[in-house]
Amino acid sequence: MNNDHQEPETRNDYGSDRRSREMPDRRDSTADRRDAVQDERDEAREDDRPLYRKFSLDHVPEQFHFPVPTRFTIQDLNDMLLWAVDNGSSDIDLINGEAPWVQVQGRRYPVGMRGIEHSEMRLLADKVYRGAAASRLAFGKSVNCSHEIVLSRADGSVNRDDRQRFRVNMTAIQVMGQDAVNMTFRALPKIPPTFEQLKVESEIVDNFRQPNGLSVVSGPTGSGKSTLIAAGIHDDLRDPDSHRKWVTIESPIEFVYDHIERKSAFITQSEVPRHLESFEAGVEEAMRRKPEAGLVGECKDVETVTTCLDMASTGHQVVTTTHATDVPQTIRRMVTFFPREERESRCLQMAESLRMIVVQILVPTLDGKRRACREILVFDAIMRERLMETPIEQWPLEVKSMVRQKGQPMIDPIVNLWREKLISPLIWQQYERQA
Repeated sequence: MNNDHQEPETRNDYGSDRRSREMPDRRDSTADRRDAVQDERDEAREDDRPLYRKFSLDHVPEQFHFPVPTRFTIQDLNDMLLWAVDNGSSDIDLINGEAPWVQVQGRRYPVGMRGIEHSEMRLLADKVYRGAAASRLAFGKSVNCSHEIVLSRADGSVNRDDRQRFRVNMTAIQVMGQDAVNMTFRALPKIPPTFEQLKVESEIVDNFRQPNGLSVVSGPTGSGKSTLIAAGIHDDLRDPDSHRKWVTIESPIEFVYDHIERKSAFITQSEVPRHLESFEAGVEEAMRRKPEAGLVGECKDVETVTTCLDMASTGHQVVTTTHATDVPQTIRRMVTFFPREERESRCLQMAESLRMIVVQILVPTLDGKRRACREILVFDAIMRERLMETPIEQWPLEVKSMVRQKGQPMIDPIVNLWREKLISPLIWQQYERQA
């Protein structure tokens, strides 16, 4: 019998169930019990009191003034999200005590004069997650899911084929000394764009579709990594000469391809943990379905990187994303995921598998918008052999040299923006110093 003492799981106050709190001892007097109950009621009222921050709409364009309701319901949230998308917003943030925030072309604006209350946030979190999101947040676990709004026709009837999707992250935070939550909604286009619409370089277009191997798209959060990959899949599905089966393993599913006409290719999408227990299980199941190509949503740990390499080394094309600011950093980040005892063998597997690395950033332009700029390196057989012959600790330097000799450094498209007078001197100086 195991008598080892186990510490109880640490839990913060967000979403806590007051019924589980310790009740007064029965031996306490009636007055003591009455005081305890009154204290709990006072605490409940304090829990629901808005934690308003001071903010102003003086500098917010009138188009972003949204009439925040007196009490947020899930329908109010959906109405606000659709309103934000219609006004060009890419991201919407909800925070306890704050007015909702929207981001439009990299600029952020508050959109109301009322902070959202604690109880409202708890209700919205559970409704969006379709489960006990508040409980997960209370134990220090983040929530990643998708949120879908089915749109209505003019006559009020529901149109199941017309939907607006969002990628959602919920993270427990602290606001004015109390536990709270930040919900971020990232709007996804109803139909993924194409490479032509994104004005993607020919090097990417010509090398996106591979018979096998690994292609990685890197960049900061919100730089359009998933959008770039979705555009490539969109083009492949419409290609009459593709004849490929795509499988995706995502957490959560982002872009969907329901409205794209398939010529000779199709795609199936799975979400971890909704459809699959893990990314590793996803690869096992994918291999049984005989795909030609696969998408692994993001390389963020040893499990997801291993998933990509195992799939790529068995004769399949794999595309994925990660967070990095240039090609050498992409290599360094993926290498450091592996424990030292596995690093050499896994790095050789990576060197054999690499086909292309693209790093994308969004550069602010003078018209108030942002333009995508990309660093590109396509790996041929000679470059892969050269990488395998290089000590692993020198890979970032070697790859940096490859980018200069064989690829497109990030500074090149930024120079073009500067020469076309599309960016300010301040923006140009920031990137020139980094080159």
